[in-house]
Amino acid sequence: MAPEVVGKGNAVLIYSAGLKFGAQYEPRHAGVVGNVALASRTVGEAFEMIGRYLPTMVDATVHGVEVSDGIVFVYSYYIDPLMMSYRQKADWAIAFACNLMRVGLDDPRWTPQEVLLPQLADETPAERRARAEIMGDNIRVGHSWAGIRFDAGLLRRPMATADAMIESLMRHYGDLRLAALPEQSGEIEQLRREIARVLVKGEGGIEHLAKANGTSVRTLQRRLKDAAVNYSDLQNDVRKTLALNLLENETLALAEIAFSLGYSEVSAFNHAFRRWVGESPGHYRRRRAVHFKSAVAKKP
Repeated sequence: MAPEVVGKGNAVLIYSAGLKFGAQYEPRHAGVVGNVALASRTVGEAFEMIGRYLPTMVDATVHGVEVSDGIVFVYSYYIDPLMMSYRQKADWAIAFACNLMRVGLDDPRWTPQEVLLPQLADETPAERRARAEIMGDNIRVGHSWAGIRFDAGLLRRPMATADAMIESLMRHYGDLRLAALPEQSGEIEQLRREIARVLVKGEGGIEHLAKANGTSVRTLQRRLKDAAVNYSDLQNDVRKTLALNLLENETLALAEIAFSLGYSEVSAFNHAFRRWVGESPGHYRRRRAVHFKSAVAKKP
């Protein structure tokens, strides 16, 4: 169920691509991910199922749900190439999560208590109004990862769309889809997601990764060997793609990005980024900003 703003004259035209797509995106259109979430018994189980089956839809997105002091934080971040801009992907993820809540709670006007987004430079007043109609008024910008916060009590709320038979069928189908993923590719992408999870918590060593997964370093090294990858190379690949995403958030200082990727010194991040991309992170960000402004100026 899309929010009412969709279809109000030409208002939909002012959304960014990600916001527009996410606002109109029926959860049932998201294949096994959307359908198993809608069929789940509770809101909490719905988000749990999204995390489990997301690799059947996109293999380079990390989905998380954290509860603290009675507030739940549902967030996502990306370790994929820049198929869409960082802001577009954040917009899509938030709008889709809001749509899922509206449909599941049978409340078309539901909005989260708080929305965390990357920076929203050059947003027009009309765009801000449209965004508020979808996401609510309590929007905080300048964050590394997109997410929503709401009362943790909602996690226990029954889904209005719950259906035990459909849930069973979708989980069975989803498990088949997961099993059908190319074994080596699937293993590598799983390792990339696991590395991303520990990196954003400031824990980049292989020991932290093993501990986070409840396994031994030896077992983890065996997994890496079976997947024919080196931990250092895989970690650097994840850091590179996370860095490319984070650099699009212009409110984040280079030091913040460096530390969020597990570097203790900005100089070490600069050196690594030059090795990956062939230019400094600051120059890359400026060049991307010029390219973006030029593309916007050419729009009719």
